[in-house]
Amino acid sequence: MRLFGSDGKKVLDRKVKHTVLRNPDDRRRITVRWDAVPHAERYIVRWGIAGSGVLNNSAEVASDTELEAGWYNRDSDYDFEVRAY
Repeated sequence: MRLFGSDGKKVLDRKVKHTVLRNPDDRRRITVRWDAVPHAERYIVRWGIAGSGVLNNSAEVASDTELEAGWYNRDSDYDFEVRAY
């Protein structure tokens, strides 16, 4: 069964200020960090090739304020966005 509607709570969907750190020893590893947002349940981190205007990749983070991953291309630059909800 799928139910649609609202429980009356205000929906939290806003961009979050973040920092991006690239590992100088392994440029495939990038860490994205942000401050916790009150009442946020999860965060969506989106990224794409810098300057393309497209953030076509994403990861959902439930209980942390950091995403570290090693799946990036070492010679590419990336744009990131973090949203709280």
